[in-house]
Amino acid sequence: MELDGQVAIVTGAARGIGFAISQRLKELGARVACWDIAPPAKENGSVFAHAEIVNVTNLASVEAGLERTLATLGQADILVNNAGVLTNAVAPAMAETELLVEMTEDYIADVKSRMPMGRLANVTEIADTVAWIASPRCSFTSGQVFDVTGGRATY
Repeated sequence: MELDGQVAIVTGAARGIGFAISQRLKELGARVACWDIAPPAKENGSVFAHAEIVNVTNLASVEAGLERTLATLGQADILVNNAGVLTNAVAPAMAETELLVEMTEDYIADVKSRMPMGRLANVTEIADTVAWIASPRCSFTSGQVFDVTGGRATY
């Protein structure tokens, strides 16, 4: 696998897009550390080599999380910042996650109507893009934002 021997820290990994990214990185051979403000669901725990409660808006929390992660896994090779709207260098559109239950059908329909592809992203599409960026196949690329928005440049 392309990420054998690598350790990936994924923020916001307990659910949704972050969890899908974690699954994909594990499939590629990485050991994945889940950093989130909530623990992963028990049924999702097997994806992670390590899990930490980390608030990425708090420097002390990040420093403590990194110290514990390094003590457990010995290294950190990949950091995927999935906390918030952007996933490192990926600009994702609204995705099909459990967060949709908090939105009205009218709002979701409006968002879809403004996307040239006429649908929301699925988390696997975002995870595959992040996995490619983290892999050696993308070793000569730097300073890019990869658009995973279905062609939608504005919100």
